[in-house]
Amino acid sequence: MGILSLGMQESLSKAELIEAVEREFADVTREGGVSWLEAYARDGGGSQDLYDLAKERDIETCWQELVDSTTWDIAEWSSNWSFLDPIGFRYYLAAAIIRELKSGDEIVSDFHFWFAPKKPFSAFTEAQNRVIAEFTLYKLLDDRKNSFPDMVGQPIVRFEPFSDDWKKTDSNWANAYLNFKDYLPDR
Repeated sequence: MGILSLGMQESLSKAELIEAVEREFADVTREGGVSWLEAYARDGGGSQDLYDLAKERDIETCWQELVDSTTWDIAEWSSNWSFLDPIGFRYYLAAAIIRELKSGDEIVSDFHFWFAPKKPFSAFTEAQNRVIAEFTLYKLLDDRKNSFPDMVGQPIVRFEPFSDDWKKTDSNWANAYLNFKDYLPDR
């Protein structure tokens, strides 16, 4: 199955994660939702006319076109995530996850998963949440392996990042994983 493990828990491989995203998000559209450039415009403030003009500039017909797109500048405009609605969030997250897994670049932030499964994830199906759980597990185990080797194989404890007693002892992906772990099947 996977390449990384947490005690008895293993993550899917990159190829398995890509396949899962492609399968479970295949028919996802952003119809009726906020587009990427519209989110950028909303971040800057303005009128609905400005938002509509920005939305017209997003010309892709499906999220799959964004995975390898040279015009989707996701890293530069990461604050856009905060201005997407649940429809847009689901649409762009599928493309971002696959882009990150293929490129190895850090694109998807753990921060987006800390508040899950609240509003941004309200449009997700059970199967899509399972894929997100698999992705957060993969990211947690990979981050521990590369940045927190003392934590490999250790239990995961939720931390409060802005509390007085918080000390950076584990991957930020720990909270993200804990928010979604109940979607994972027992292996």
